[in-house]
Amino acid sequence: ETHAIQGAVNLISLRLQSNLILPPGSQIVVTGFESSPHDSGQTPVYTPSGLDVGLVPLSQCFVQAGATGTALLDASASSLTLEISEACTIPAGYQLHFAIAIRNPTASQTPPTIRISVSHPGCTACALTCTCGLGPRDAFTIPAAVAAGVIFGASDALSLDLKTIGEDNPVASQLNNITVTITVPLLLKPSTTITVSGLTGLSTPSGSISIVEEDHTVHEFTTVTGEWDASLGTLVFTIQTAVPANDVLSATFELRNGAVASSGTPRVEIHAGVDICGEAHPACPPGFLSDLVGIAATQLQGSVLRLGGAPTLKVKTIRELTRVMGAYNILTVRITPNFDLLPGAEITISGLANTQSPSVQQITVVSHFSQLLPNCSCAPAPIETPASCGTCSEGTLAVINQQFRVWQPNADSGGWTYFGRPAMLGTHPATDLEGGGMVGS
Repeated sequence: ETHAIQGAVNLISLRLQSNLILPPGSQIVVTGFESSPHDSGQTPVYTPSGLDVGLVPLSQCFVQAGATGTALLDASASSLTLEISEACTIPAGYQLHFAIAIRNPTASQTPPTIRISVSHPGCTACALTCTCGLGPRDAFTIPAAVAAGVIFGASDALSLDLKTIGEDNPVASQLNNITVTITVPLLLKPSTTITVSGLTGLSTPSGSISIVEEDHTVHEFTTVTGEWDASLGTLVFTIQTAVPANDVLSATFELRNGAVASSGTPRVEIHAGVDICGEAHPACPPGFLSDLVGIAATQLQGSVLRLGGAPTLKVKTIRELTRVMGAYNILTVRITPNFDLLPGAEITISGLANTQSPSVQQITVVSHFSQLLPNCSCAPAPIETPASCGTCSEGTLAVINQQFRVWQPNADSGGWTYFGRPAMLGTHPATDLEGGGMVGS
């Protein structure tokens, strides 16, 4: 068998070799399928490509009710019957190799005993089963023998070894980045859907939201769209790239906390597309057969959506442009609050004693450094084409050069910036020219 996943379609491969010629009409009967939840009827027989019996492809050597390449599954007898077609005579010593797809038991069990027998009813007149022109055939029976190998143990109950959930903001009514991390037990095909449930009490309305996947493969970061149902507290999304077995998959999405703590229990459920053929199976190339298997809703470890957090600044940094005494300086402040900053909010920066400013007008607050440079609204433009963006004139550049020890990362083809050639840090320009230069952040 190719796997032991409970309840999933399995590819059962059989090999047998007879010391007798198996003429057309010979029947191969395989028993021991009583534990498999299959229905009676015709089923395809898979054979390795390129394998022939004489001049006849092995795939044409099996027939059932006139349909070439099929066999009969009998649920009541728990058996599989294959009949050699009129086109084939299997020589003595020839190793037959074929496979069928059949569903595994839904629970772990002691593997059943599989037996294989071969028989021919014999005939005395010219008939299809007599291979006309070759004379009558005597009836024969090769008694049922136990097949070597173990199948239908169904020992693999898919589960998640790692299953955690975390958040970055426990403040009521604020945006919250929630991350679900799992270790996947099997290769997840791009058709796999993941459902996160138990996210009740959130105030984000139902609709489509963005989800960032991280699976530590060549497709490390992928953004997908999921469907959020606020009334049920569920998020459903489909992965876009395959995730290898035993890999760690993280999914991060942003929702707004409710006004009160959630009473739900976060769980994750997976419906995964699985490759039944496995790798390098001679009767079934990868991707030829697939099935949908499920990992039941599993409680995630971690405490989220319980709220109780206080408003705070998650990031709070200040950087300066120069340490030169008496020079103009530019201070860059970065803050990341865990709450919404609404219009009218007041931000106070203290501790700036002993600084001197020529005038109030020169204490300017802007969102980008380039906006502080006079006549340099397009300062990041390439040096070779300053006219294309109205960048600084040579005179203005000279004034700036006297005031600031700074360079911008845009360089000409020779590596020079407006203010000289920067030192290199590895393969990238460093953020300092010399001592006293700009300190990067």
